[in-house]
Amino acid sequence: MVRNHARKDAARNRRREHPDENHRQAVEQVRKGGADARAERVVIVSFPVPELEGAEPCFSCKGTGLTGERQELPVPDPNPGDPAAQIVDELCTDCLGCGRAYHVDCESTCRYSSHPADDDRVLNAKEHRCSWCAGRRYAVMETTRGPRTSEERVAYDRLRQWAVEAGVDLWRIDEPILYGDFDHLMGDGATDLAWSTVATSYLRIPCRCADELRSTVRRSELEGTTST
Repeated sequence: MVRNHARKDAARNRRREHPDENHRQAVEQVRKGGADARAERVVIVSFPVPELEGAEPCFSCKGTGLTGERQELPVPDPNPGDPAAQIVDELCTDCLGCGRAYHVDCESTCRYSSHPADDDRVLNAKEHRCSWCAGRRYAVMETTRGPRTSEERVAYDRLRQWAVEAGVDLWRIDEPILYGDFDHLMGDGATDLAWSTVATSYLRIPCRCADELRSTVRRSELEGTTST
């Protein structure tokens, strides 16, 4: 009820500014503006920088645990009015977020830790760690991203041209699951070329136990973000 009253008040104010609109048109514009405002807002989770404690930093990410790239994913089960999208970081492909070059002394929360994997359940109970993320505050999602480097873009352009010459629908080259058919569809070497246009990336998916690290920002405040 409060939301309806607020929308009607906003519509009245809009009609003062746009006298050519009737009440229904003004309400629709207010409603559309609310949807646009929601789409402009996204959720981010600000994780702390990895603590190296004197260890040598990862050679690839220099100890940040990240590639510097971000991707956009939908927010699972958002509340009404809350942002429907979240921005997640890509983890370094070498250290997977640990930040260290070597992992001999890493804690069990490190993906490359030498601690036995089967003691996670015991440690979770003993240290009151989250049973979903085992204290990492996030999960790692493996995904395949599209061409990003200059070499990948050149290969992608070659693949598109090859597809056109072979009479293959271009939508197929954007479906990695179909790459196994490319040699059959386009000729020997097409599959290898297709896979050279993409790369595996690892996304840091926040756990619910990291809620206090979440915040809402406007898209205009972010850089280096792609939709997935």
